[in-house]
Amino acid sequence: MLLLMATCLGFLGVVAFGGQIVGPTSAVADGLETSSLVVERTSTALEPVAVNPLSITKISAFACDESQIGSGFLTDDGLFTAAHVVGDAEVAFVTPHLQQSIMGTIVGRTVAGEDVSLIEVSLQEPSLPTTDIIPERGSTTTVAGHPFGGALTIRAGKMLGMGAGALFGLDANRVIMVDVPVEEGFSGGPVLNSAGEVFAVIVAVEVGTNTTLAIPLADIELDGFARHDCSI
Repeated sequence: MLLLMATCLGFLGVVAFGGQIVGPTSAVADGLETSSLVVERTSTALEPVAVNPLSITKISAFACDESQIGSGFLTDDGLFTAAHVVGDAEVAFVTPHLQQSIMGTIVGRTVAGEDVSLIEVSLQEPSLPTTDIIPERGSTTTVAGHPFGGALTIRAGKMLGMGAGALFGLDANRVIMVDVPVEEGFSGGPVLNSAGEVFAVIVAVEVGTNTTLAIPLADIELDGFARHDCSI
C-alpha cells in the first residue's frame, strides 16, 4: 500500500472530498470564538464530537534545512504531535487557535518509531482528556487539525479497525484506521472517540483510499530527546 505522509503537500483551504461543509457551532463549546474554524461532515453525515479549539494547535519546525508543518493537541502530559512534524528540530513554534505563536521545546520522541513527539510549552489552554481504550469498529470518531497550516478543521468518520504497522510501511506495532480523509497539516492532530477523549495521534493518510492512519496513545513510549546529526 502506498502512503502519503501528511507533511509535504501544500495549498491553503479545505478539501471536502465529497463531504458537506457545515457550520462550526456543532463542534465547539458554547461561548468560544469560532472564526477561522471549519467543521465538516463526511458523505454519511456523521456529527463530529465537541472539541475545544483552544486545545488544538498549529506546529511548525525547522531543522536540517527542512521545514515542517502540522498540528498538536494539549493533554495533561504535555503537547503531543507527530515526530515527523518536528523532524530533527530541538524547538518548535506552537500556535494556539487565533493566538500568537510561542516557542516550545521537544522533550521526547517515541522509542519504537511510532512517530510521536512530546513538546514542552507554556500554555494555559485547556487539555483534552485521553484514553488508552480503542473504540469498536464502526463507531464514530473525530479528527482535528490545521490542513496546510490553515483554519482548524474538524471532521467525523467511522472507525475501520486496526492493523500492523508493517502493512502500511510504518514503524509501529499497531496502526488505527479511520474512514475520513486528511491533508498535510493534520499530522500530529488528535483522533477522538464519541466521548471527546483522544485515543490516537494522526501520522499519515493512505493514498487511494483516503484512510487516516493513527498511532494509539496506548502504544506510545517516550524517550528523552536526542539531537540528530543532520549530515547523516
